[in-house]
Amino acid sequence: MKDGGPLVSVVMPFRDAGGTVEEAAASILSQEGVALELVAVDDGSRDDGAERMRALGERDARVVLVKGEGKGIAAALTRGLEAARGGVVARMD
Repeated sequence: MKDGGPLVSVVMPFRDAGGTVEEAAASILSQEGVALELVAVDDGSRDDGAERMRALGERDARVVLVKGEGKGIAAALTRGLEAARGGVVARMD
């Protein structure tokens, strides 16, 4: 664990996923027995996906919403890695 942060950072890039992003986040946040954070990277969504993740972050402090630059999955993952605080990083696509 780094600096008292979560043990596992799950990086989840998304774009225009308003219909599924909450379900994907719920599957991560339901994990038991592991300290985690969900680093959700909005890669330029034009739908309500970012708003849904922002609202989830207000209800669950483990959710960190990061603004990507709309440059694709590789750039979004890099942005997520920059924001991750865990000693272990997992990926959710």
